[in-house]
Amino acid sequence: MEEEKSPFISTGFIDLDNKIGGLESEGITVVGACPAMGKTAWLMSLIRYYIQEKTNQQNQKIKPIFIFSLEMDAQSLMMRIISILFDVSFIDIKNKYIDENDYSKITNAVNLLIRFKCANNQNALIIDDAHFTPAILRRKLQR
Repeated sequence: MEEEKSPFISTGFIDLDNKIGGLESEGITVVGACPAMGKTAWLMSLIRYYIQEKTNQQNQKIKPIFIFSLEMDAQSLMMRIISILFDVSFIDIKNKYIDENDYSKITNAVNLLIRFKCANNQNALIIDDAHFTPAILRRKLQR
């Protein structure tokens, strides 16, 4: 109670943080719902907020990001992260309809991801194998 800083990680969604206090920094958060309900979009918003907040703070311990997806492949997830980081249409990136302004935004997004990687000395890990088991999940998290 006397700690200055909350042990929870803000989601960037004020109303949600007020209800749940944020995400537990030492826990695993599982997001589940029916297909096409916005799970990936919500996750990408969380990642955007976390990356932007942490890369703008000096001397801040940055925890790695692990994404396990049963629905989307790693390349699509990375395109979504880049899309949401700098507000470039995911469909335009996917279909390669990128103008010079979008290209500049994508370059900025990639540079931000590189700064994030350098700040925590590891990549964000994306596992897109629909056949992984809880035992595989545990091994990957431990490694």
